[in-house]
This record gives sequence, C-alpha cells and structure tokens, in this order.
Amino acid sequence: MRRRQSAMYAAVKAANPNWQPGQPFDSSILDSVTRELVESNLVQSGNQFVRKSIDYSV
Repeated sequence: MRRRQSAMYAAVKAANPNWQPGQPFDSSILDSVTRELVESNLVQSGNQFVRKSIDYSV
C-alpha cells in the first residue's frame, strides 16, 4: 500500500506543487498512476523493494 501512496503523492504534487496532504485534489490526477509508474520508482534492497530517493522540495 505504501508504494501506491508514494506514487499518488508524487502525481498530485507534480500536478499541484502547493498541495499538502489532507487537502482535497482533483481525483483525475490519479488516472496517470500505473503499476509501471509505481514499479519504476522501486529498487530491490535485499529481499525487499524500497522507493528510489525522490526530492519533494519546491
């Protein structure tokens, strides 16, 4: 679930850089979140997959 949440956060933040968690947003933004997008942001670390480093600074 966390992987999807990270992709959702990144998609919303990319569409609206001023958005903060808890604020409403246009759900059509999430239409661009795909399994491939989520998986492209992961790397294997031992027997787990972890998120690649993402800079959320504005």
